[in-house]
Order: sequence, then structure tokens, then C-alpha cells
Amino acid sequence: MRFSRRITLSILAIVAGTSIVGAGIARQQVRRAEADGVSAVFDLEARAIRERQALRLEATRQAIGQLDTNSFLFGALVEEDWTDLYANAEYELRSLRARDAHFLDAAGKPVARPGAEPTPIARAIDSSALPVLDEPLDQPPRPVCVLHEGVLVEALRQPVLDVTTGDPVGWIVAAWPWTWPARANDATGADTLYAMVVDGRVALPPDQAMGAWLTQTIPTALGTDGIEVASPDGEPFLVRSFPIESALRTPARFVVLRSLAASRQAERRTNAFFLGTAIVAIAVGGGMSQWMGRSLSRPVQQLGDAARMIGHGDYSVRVSVSGAEEFESLGSTFNDMAQGLAMRDRYRNVLDAVADPAVAEELVTGELDLKGRTVDAGILFCDIRGFTATTESMTPDEVIAMLNAHMSAMCEVIYRHGGMVDKFVGDLVMAVWGAPRSSPDDALRMAQCALAMQAERERLNAAGGRPIRIGIGIAYGPVVAGCMGSTTRVNYTVLGARVNLASRLCSAAKAGQVVADDAVRERLDGSIAATALEPFPVKGFSEPIVAHVLRLT
Repeated sequence: MRFSRRITLSILAIVAGTSIVGAGIARQQVRRAEADGVSAVFDLEARAIRERQALRLEATRQAIGQLDTNSFLFGALVEEDWTDLYANAEYELRSLRARDAHFLDAAGKPVARPGAEPTPIARAIDSSALPVLDEPLDQPPRPVCVLHEGVLVEALRQPVLDVTTGDPVGWIVAAWPWTWPARANDATGADTLYAMVVDGRVALPPDQAMGAWLTQTIPTALGTDGIEVASPDGEPFLVRSFPIESALRTPARFVVLRSLAASRQAERRTNAFFLGTAIVAIAVGGGMSQWMGRSLSRPVQQLGDAARMIGHGDYSVRVSVSGAEEFESLGSTFNDMAQGLAMRDRYRNVLDAVADPAVAEELVTGELDLKGRTVDAGILFCDIRGFTATTESMTPDEVIAMLNAHMSAMCEVIYRHGGMVDKFVGDLVMAVWGAPRSSPDDALRMAQCALAMQAERERLNAAGGRPIRIGIGIAYGPVVAGCMGSTTRVNYTVLGARVNLASRLCSAAKAGQVVADDAVRERLDGSIAATALEPFPVKGFSEPIVAHVLRLT
């Protein structure tokens, strides 16, 4: 993948990731604000309901407490004179400021008002089968919530006591309808819904929307406070509830359902804002990343192109990198490197021209041991026979051209057989096998090379031009190899008796012959035959030398 594309994708990934994280954080903030808002509304309404209930109960307890020893009420209850009871108690009951009030007998049975139809509240109280007999008489009366035929009322029961025995002779019941919050009477599309659950049954404010759904949903939703439910049209509601003070046998809970539609809409707007912001940021970031990627990758691309040109051998290439200080420094360093490589290549070309490529490679890489060392090596001398007579009538240019063509052909054969061209001396070429690199078959490859040189020379002579005849002498044995010369100029070469012997054998070889010593003959294989010559004296050797003429079998 291209560098600029990587930068672009990286920046886009950062922008997209930041937008996603921001949207998630914003969503959590909206949800938290939503929950805090619902909780605040819920707490306010719960506090208002509790305060209103507490004030009403306290006022009713005080008013009804004044009637528990009323002699008229006591007498009517004891005599079960219900007509006189209600006639004499009309004023007292009115003082309770209750929506409805009536009596229970000593057994807790409702006492009907003579000649009057029971009110809905009275029917609700009568149908509730209030458990008055087990009410503790030494504690303040506790209110109850009663739901009957859709009528939801609160009631407070006060015993009328016999002052002599302390036993109740009847009960005064004050009842009033449950007071819903003012918002419960709003239009059907209100964002807050209310309900009361009494003994598992649901009571709703008059004309409140979605009554059937609330009646079915609320009992199951009370198991977990703070649960979310969805209305039939998909509107989400948060359900909160709290218990209403009542007798233990008539448990009641006030339920508030707060619509989350507005907050969800705010959440969607927030998400849309972040999505739009992300799209804009990605577009802007993409454009900026493209610009940055190109500005960063252009110098790198220039350096890459220049490096490829250098890899193909063009050391003249230079780069002009501008912009950041780091790129300018890199471009300057690259140009210095290219100049150094060009200089090294120029020196290498000169070195290859004046030294054998194998020696040049060893010198450049630093692997050549510049000190002398003794090695077993093969030495080959090749000389042109009758050179003086051949070149007597030739111009200097013709002589140089002939020698260059001849030496090039001979060197090609030498290199092909793994030899090292040591030096040229006039019409003579010296080659070495085993230095600076050695192998077990150096002597055999040298012999094969000598025969190949004779064959190549015969082929060139047959191809036309001035015929050249050569003689070759080869020897194998220990020599001293190393760089030798003055303090200002050295030459890698070999010295020793075997070098002198190879030179003498070259002098003894006739045109077209390859003359080798015994050490070479011992290392030949079946592809080369050796014919021994008569031993002959060689300058520098005390004993006559046995030499062999080589030929292919």
C-alpha cells in the first residue's frame, strides 16, 4: 500500500473513531440528563403527593378524633338506632370535610344511611370488607386505598370507644376520592401518565390516554423500578413508582410513566449532529490527509526513484528535496551517497582494468589478505612464438590491436576456467589458479584451460587474420601469494620455484604445445593424456626436470 494512502486511511480512522467515541459519550450524557430529569419530576410529584396525603390525613385524624367519645354517636351505635345515628351525626360528619362519611357497627359491618342510595364512595368502602377488628386501638388510625368499580378512594377509620371498657362500639369512616396530580387531567397526548395499583388492580385518571395498554402493562412493569416500556405506537416510557401509606392489607403504589420521546428525539438530533460532523470531518480530514500524504510521500517517491536508478548503475542521479528540514537533510545525504558510489564505481572500473576482477573484488570487500601467505597454486605462462618476426613489418597501432585482440581472447578462456590473470609482460600472459581463492581441482582446471587456449587460438587463426602460434607452460605447487611492490604501488602476485618452473616450461614448449610438470600430471583425470619428455636441465633447478606434453584424449 502506498505511503500517502496509509496516511489518509490512518487520519480517516482517527477521525471516524473520535466521532464514534464522541457520539457514544454524548449519547450517555443525553441518557444521564434524561434519567436525571425524569427522576427530578418523579421526586417532585412523589413529594407533593406525600405532603398532600400527610396534611389531609393529619387534619382528618384531628377532626375524627374529636368524635370518638361523642355521647350522641355512642348511644346511637350502642342502640343500633341508625336513623338517629345519621340524624344526630350529620353536623359532626360534615365537620370532617370528607367527600363521604358513614359508620360501621361494632362487627365492622357497614351501616347504611336510611332512605338514601349509597354513594360510589360508600359502595367502594362497603365492598372492601375493611378488617376493622384487628386494628390496633392504641395507635393512630391508618389510611387505606380502596378501588371499586373504577372508583379509587382513600379512607380513614376511627373507632368509637366505650369509655368504661375501652372497647369499640362502632366505627366512623371518612372517605375522599384519590386526588390525581393536576397534569393527569391534561390532554390525551400528555408526556406523563399516572396510575395507582391497589391489590394488583390498576386505577387510572379519568380520560387518560392508552388506558387499556396501561392496565395490561403496569402490573408486569412494577417488578423492576426504572424499567422502560413501549406504548402501542412505539413511544418509550420510563416507569417509576412508590408506595402509598395504607393499611398493610391494602397495599397501594403510585405509578408515574414519563415519556422518553423528547429525549430520544434529542438523542437522535445529537447522533445526527455527530454524524454530520463526522462526515464533514472525514471529508476535510480526507482532503488534508491527501495533501499531507502527497507532501510527505513526494520526497520519499523521489528518493525511491533515484535509488532504483542507482540500483541500475546510474550514479549521476541527484535529488532536490525541499520542505521539511528532515527531508532536506535526507536529500543531501542521499546525494552525497550517490556521489560516493559514483566515485567508488569509477575507482572500481580503474581497478578492474589494472587488476584481475577476482583480486579487485577481494580488495574492495576487504577480504584479501595483504600479507604474504604460502598456498598451493597452479601457474600458467602463455607466450607468442616468433613474436618479433611476426610484428617486424607491423605499425605500432597494428601491434597493439593484435595484442589486445589476442589477450582478450586468452583472458576470456582463463576466466571461464576460474583462473586469475596475474599480469601481462609484452606478448606473455601469466595466470594463477588457487590464489586468492582456491579449490581442490585447481591443477585440473588449469590444464583444461591451457588446452582450451590452444584450441581457441587455432580457431581464431582459422577464422582469418594474421596467424598467431603460442606455447604454454604450467606448473603446480607451493608459492608465496600476496601484494608486493613499493610503498606507493603494489601488485597481487605469486612468487616461488613453481612460478620459475612454469616460465621455463613455457620457454620449452613449442608452438601449439602445453608442457606441464609432474605435479600437474598427477592431478589429471582421464580426459587429458600426458606424454613425458626427456628430462632436461632447467636454470635454477639442480636436477633435470621431467616434463609432459598434454593433449585431450
